[in-house]
Amino acid sequence: MQERSHPTRLRRTTRGLAAHVQPVFLLPGIAMSFFGVLLAGDATVTTAVVHALAIGLAVYVAHLKDGYVDHYVRGEDAENPLAPTEILVAIFAASAAFVGCVGSLWAAAGPVPAVLTAPLVV
Repeated sequence: MQERSHPTRLRRTTRGLAAHVQPVFLLPGIAMSFFGVLLAGDATVTTAVVHALAIGLAVYVAHLKDGYVDHYVRGEDAENPLAPTEILVAIFAASAAFVGCVGSLWAAAGPVPAVLTAPLVV
C-alpha cells in the first residue's frame, strides 16, 4: 500500500532514520573521543565536539549499512521502515557530514587527527 500524504511519509522516514540511532553503540565511541581530548591536552572544545560528531556519524553510517544489508540483502530483518533509496541517501548524507568533520579537523588540528579519524567511516 502506497502512502499518499507527505506528512505520513515524512513521519515514517523520520522514525526509520531515528531507529538506526542506537545509543548503546554510539555513546561509548563518543565518550572515548572526549576522553582522548583530555589526553591530548591542547585540543579546543570545538575540535572535541567535531571529533565526537565524526565518531557518532561513523557509527551511524555503520548502522544504516547494517540495516540495509540485513533487510534488503540477506532478508534477516523482518521490518525496516526505510526504502532502499532512503537508506542509501541517508548513508551518503551522513558520510558527507563525516567528510566535513574530517575536513574541519584537518583545518583546526592538522593532518594527524584527520588522517586517524578518516578510516572510521569505512
